[in-house]
Amino acid sequence: AGDAEGGFFIGGQFTSIGGRARTNLAHIRGDRTVNPSWSPTADKAVTTMLYHDGVVYLLGDFTQVNGLPRSKIAAVDATTGASLAWSPSVNGDVYAIAATNEVVYLGGQIFQVNGEQRGHLVAVDARSGITTPWRPRADDWVSALALGPGQLFAGGRFRNIGGQPRSFVAGIDLVTGQATAFTPSLTGAVYAW
Repeated sequence: AGDAEGGFFIGGQFTSIGGRARTNLAHIRGDRTVNPSWSPTADKAVTTMLYHDGVVYLLGDFTQVNGLPRSKIAAVDATTGASLAWSPSVNGDVYAIAATNEVVYLGGQIFQVNGEQRGHLVAVDARSGITTPWRPRADDWVSALALGPGQLFAGGRFRNIGGQPRSFVAGIDLVTGQATAFTPSLTGAVYAW
């Protein structure tokens, strides 16, 4: 994930980078050196990251970040690496993330978030992690997300989302959760963009 200053945050399954001990997370500065002061830890692999507004969101197979319980999803401070209180409880696997200053969108093979039934695509408050009322309900997993003007673009293996038939890719209204008029014709699952 780019850091907006020419560097990037990386996640994976590693124990060192550039001669520095790191546990699955690191920050490479714009000068291509490892940031010596950013060293959060994840106990298992980090598979997806997003930097937004001073926060680095993490997705992966982990159960702890910085020694705190964080199952598959977490947020750390982009400057210090400290864990943030934001910690939605997810039942399922999270594959994709997109964020605004107010809302974080999660896609995956998600069945429940914070104890509430959800259909593979969910929105949570960016500060508290509380599930929002937005419910587009995909009938199968969502693996790619991107924000556009007034809508969230979703890709995956679904055939129905936002109350409409949409095969593998759709635009979802950010307010209503309903499918937009965006309807490209695809013949197979979308994994990323």
